[in-house]
Amino acid sequence: MTLQQGQVGGAQHIHSGDSVNYICLPNDPEAGNPLKSHNNYAYLYGGEYEIFPYNQPQGIRAGIAQHDVACAACLAKGKTSSIMIPGRKTCYKGWTKAYEGILMAGFKNHAAASEYACVDKATEAIAGGSKDENAKLFYPVKTVCGSLKCPPYKQDTDVLCVVCTK
Repeated sequence: MTLQQGQVGGAQHIHSGDSVNYICLPNDPEAGNPLKSHNNYAYLYGGEYEIFPYNQPQGIRAGIAQHDVACAACLAKGKTSSIMIPGRKTCYKGWTKAYEGILMAGFKNHAAASEYACVDKATEAIAGGSKDENAKLFYPVKTVCGSLKCPPYKQDTDVLCVVCTK
């Protein structure tokens, strides 16, 4: 059951002191109060996909680059727990798959930190939002062997993910 639909928000990728997490902003916000004109604030920007032909994971639709990221908050009726499992596309026994996707995060050389997000393979974008604003950015995650053991992982592959409920 969908509780809200909206767009992804977060800090700009060059702001090292801003928040690190992605948030799902509703399409029907309630207006806040105007703020005084100075720069002593944290900032909230929209998110956009940084997926181009050279880094496009298999299964993610083409032409999503620079489009603004849509999101939804959902409730699984009768379920009490949910978990995002990176590196898998199926849930463990006793769990129900909500969706499968590709693990994404910010770019390693950008100043602002990010967090991993499991982005549904059926990516959605905000209508009319395909301008390159360079705000909160989503890049596919790729594996690097070394301290990450290969096997069982493989070098330079995208990372699958699944969201499961119970």
